Amino acid sequence: MEKATPKATSPFGKIICATVGHNYKETKKINDVISEYRCSCCGHEVTDNVNGLIEALTPKMKEINSCLSAFIQKKMRRASYSEVS
Repeated sequence: MEKATPKATSPFGKIICATVGHNYKETKKINDVISEYRCSCCGHEVTDNVNGLIEALTPKMKEINSCLSAFIQKKMRRASYSEVS
C-alpha cells in the first residue's frame, strides 16, 4: 500500500496556505462525484467522501479510491462490450 505523502515543497508554501488557504488542483477523477486533489503550494492531498465533503487523503482512502476506480472501469468495459454484442 502506498503512503500518501505530499511532494516536497518549500516552507513558504505552507505559510501561504496557512494564511490564505489551499489552492487545490484535481489530480485524479475517480467518478462523477469523487475526485482526488492536491494543493499546488504545499502538496496537501484531499479527496471527496461519500457525503460530498473534503477530507484528508489517507492511505486507506487512496486504496478505496483506486479500487472504486478499477471497479468503474471494469463496469464501463463490460457495458460497452454488451452494447457491441
